[in-house]
Amino acid sequence: MRLSRDRCAIGHIPIYIVNYRYHEHGQSADLRVRANMARESAAIRKEYGVPGGLVGRGLITYARLKRQIEKLLIRGKCDLIPGNLLLKKHLRAKTTFSSNIGVDKL
Repeated sequence: MRLSRDRCAIGHIPIYIVNYRYHEHGQSADLRVRANMARESAAIRKEYGVPGGLVGRGLITYARLKRQIEKLLIRGKCDLIPGNLLLKKHLRAKTTFSSNIGVDKL
């Protein structure tokens, strides 16, 4: 967004990158990894004093809405369908990735 706000030329990739990132051997498609990332994100928000509960959900909704309005004003279009809904078909309960940490620690 900052690049387009500063009038930098941004190219368009005519293929879906999601097909390369979300696959059987990728961590991004593993629901266990996503759950771990959500726990880490919640811990970081708590550490920085971001409120939880209804107020926290309201702040998250406000941030998403603000981002979409920025996209609409800067790019002239926004995301009508959230990315999480579009990526849902690519997610798996368990993928066959390997990493530096053991899968048992996820």
